[in-house]
Amino acid sequence: MHMIERKQDALSGAMLRALMAEHLREEREKVEHQPIKDSSFSALASRIVDDACTGVTHKSAASDLLSQIGIETQKQTIEQSPLRHVGQRARKIPLNKRKVRKVKRTSRTPQQTRRRPPVGHERSKRSVRLPRT
Repeated sequence: MHMIERKQDALSGAMLRALMAEHLREEREKVEHQPIKDSSFSALASRIVDDACTGVTHKSAASDLLSQIGIETQKQTIEQSPLRHVGQRARKIPLNKRKVRKVKRTSRTPQQTRRRPPVGHERSKRSVRLPRT
């Protein structure tokens, strides 16, 4: 019992030392990123942020087109229901997915063994008892 405790203590001590060494290594490798004082980079970054904020989805583009034509579309209000995420899940499922062929498994045992009942379930043949005379 004492041997197991000593082994466990040695393992936990080794693990603690390894964690401390890893922490020191990470602190040495930390690099401070200096901000770039270039106007082209800042302009590019601001354009990327603007595009991300005002991104046009296919639904919003279609509704904008319909509103320009003069057809008003109703905004769908999603109530609190367990099916509110179904459309999002359905979009993730690919439409043309390769079908998985199911293979029927055949028995690999010999024919005589397949007909034989399992051990312990054999039916003994009933013998006809004739009364003694």
